[in-house]
Amino acid sequence: MWKFASDDESAPGRRRAVMVGIIAVCLSVVVWRLWAGRTDLTQVQVPQEYYFTCVEADCAHAWQTDLANVSSFFGGGQPSSLYPIHCTKCERRSAFMNQRCPWCDKPYIPKHRLEGGMPSEDICPHCGKDTFAWSAELD
Repeated sequence: MWKFASDDESAPGRRRAVMVGIIAVCLSVVVWRLWAGRTDLTQVQVPQEYYFTCVEADCAHAWQTDLANVSSFFGGGQPSSLYPIHCTKCERRSAFMNQRCPWCDKPYIPKHRLEGGMPSEDICPHCGKDTFAWSAELD
């Protein structure tokens, strides 16, 4: 292109500014790509409804409660599906909080919670799919 006398004087400064700009854009893209897949912990969705089922054969009572009342079942603590709570019908400590299947969205009690031990699979009784396979797809 055309050469002007003023361009020759500022060429090193202009070159440096262009290089700094290119580096800044590249770093911005790298940072954006690293953080794009991460979830902000303040944006985690908290369930608004909780489902419970008594596992006593003569009761089998099922009920649900909302977020405002769920802590009353756990003595003011955090809701957990690991430990049984008192059934609202038979009053025995034999009710578990259900979890929702990520495939069919129906509540159920995982078999390993009832049998104890370490789970090797988590099959939904409604749709027959393994919820561990679903969580592996997220990784």
